[in-house]
Amino acid sequence: LRREQTFWVPSKAMAPRRLGTSAQITRRKEKNMINYCPPFVPMVEILKPGWEGIYEISHFEITKEKAKFLVGMSAYSSDYRQDRFTYPGKYVSLTHKGDLHEVIMTDTVPERMSNHKIVSQAKGKVLIAGLGIGMILVPLLTKQNVISITIIEKEKDIIDLIVPQILSY
Repeated sequence: LRREQTFWVPSKAMAPRRLGTSAQITRRKEKNMINYCPPFVPMVEILKPGWEGIYEISHFEITKEKAKFLVGMSAYSSDYRQDRFTYPGKYVSLTHKGDLHEVIMTDTVPERMSNHKIVSQAKGKVLIAGLGIGMILVPLLTKQNVISITIIEKEKDIIDLIVPQILSY
């Protein structure tokens, strides 16, 4: 098995199942990106590019070529993991515009996959540490079995940038 050509992920029963080659995966994901990692909504549909203080929301696109390059690079990484792959599409990033120009969060597929279990199992009173781009907040607001959501975010600028857009969605 050559990692750069075929990908395996655990199924629900934790037995490996074949996803297919990178080209097959890319074609499947391009047809309907949101179905790949439900219940997340593409944040480009909710958040508009903008600034608040030293924080910026921006949109970016990963092309087919860039996605293939990223998959190839991941296969040779010392910390290779299938969930780090990303796919062609339009995404959102939250950036701290300080000295380091640091990306705080995106809504790429690996980010969605890393939060999927949290969102799917959430119930009752939910506590979120850090708002980020609000990616997990959107599906939590629609869950019938979530009674309340408390978000702890230390940066008022992030709250002012993200929350009004999510609430108007």
